[in-house]
Amino acid sequence: MSDTKSYDVAIIGGGVIGLTIAKEFLENNIKNICLLEKNRDVMLETSSHNSGVIHSGFDATPGTLKAKFNVEGRHLFEQRYLKKDAKFHWENINSYILAFDDEDIKELNLLYEQGIKNGLNPKSMQIIDNKEILKVNPYLNKKIIKALLVNTSKIIDAHQFGNFIFEEAKKLGLKYHLNFKVNDIKKEKNEWVLKSEKDQIIKAKYIINASGVWSEEIARLVEKNPLFKIKTRRGQYLILDHDQRKYTTFDVFFLTPSKHGKGVIIAPLLDGRVLVGPNAEDNIPKNDIQIVTEKGLKHVRKIGKKINPNIDLGRVVSVLAGSRSINELTNDYYIETSKEVDNFFHVAGIQSPGLSSSPAIARYVYKKYLETKK
Repeated sequence: MSDTKSYDVAIIGGGVIGLTIAKEFLENNIKNICLLEKNRDVMLETSSHNSGVIHSGFDATPGTLKAKFNVEGRHLFEQRYLKKDAKFHWENINSYILAFDDEDIKELNLLYEQGIKNGLNPKSMQIIDNKEILKVNPYLNKKIIKALLVNTSKIIDAHQFGNFIFEEAKKLGLKYHLNFKVNDIKKEKNEWVLKSEKDQIIKAKYIINASGVWSEEIARLVEKNPLFKIKTRRGQYLILDHDQRKYTTFDVFFLTPSKHGKGVIIAPLLDGRVLVGPNAEDNIPKNDIQIVTEKGLKHVRKIGKKINPNIDLGRVVSVLAGSRSINELTNDYYIETSKEVDNFFHVAGIQSPGLSSSPAIARYVYKKYLETKK
């Protein structure tokens, strides 16, 4: 790592959003940039504590940034990264959203229509009946009435992907400072001065705040009234042994999001194990977002059994908890230039489908940066 302490751009946050932004800038010849990460390595929080599903884009509310960047991001994943010679593991996968009653069926129809409005090809979606879904997996709950099949989803190893992006960015000249937890930001003339809790100091002309669940705290270092408000949502997962794959297929099965929140799934992991979860717990203290609780896992087991009564949820080899950064004001992404200070950009409230959206978010942030230079 270079000893240079003055940069054109400093990106706060070494998750998948900060990393893809860094790579986007470097590929467009913005070379004097640095990445600041408070942990000992990148990709240790939200970005790697998730299912790894690249969502198709059918369930985000039309007109939101989540909908726009999910669909754009999936296309960019396909164009740039999801190749036969990719240096991270990925696979094509089908998503099935399951209906157990008339209310769920209404939700399936809504999701189908939303998918069309968000730009999905109608041929990529299909509502199928009980017989067809049980042909896919006979171990599923026999009470399932219908399912929405979406055939454009992908699954990746999110941690591998983030490390791949990090390595590519380093090859392009990225400077990075790990164990750099920003606790003070001040303006001196035409530069920002960023200080860590260990009194490390760097300077930058432009700051991009991509610090996940901490993004509001970072904003409040320079703004009196940030235009977004972050609450933390925790999701807990069970990871089941390889032998439970006999009850699953290489597909992702969801309950309808209107009742249970997006992300309640049974899904294959690329190493052969099976993932069940997550639940959703709001307003968890930030220091507890990776803590696993029996109460949370009990809810996960209940959902898992509803989807697939035959799976053995006692065959647990690992548990984990991940955080989600929710913008309470809109429940949408907040991706904006600061309205109070110059040369400060927020990328906040990046909840699911954040991984799917990351290449599109990075491209958008780069375009907004160029606008400030005109």
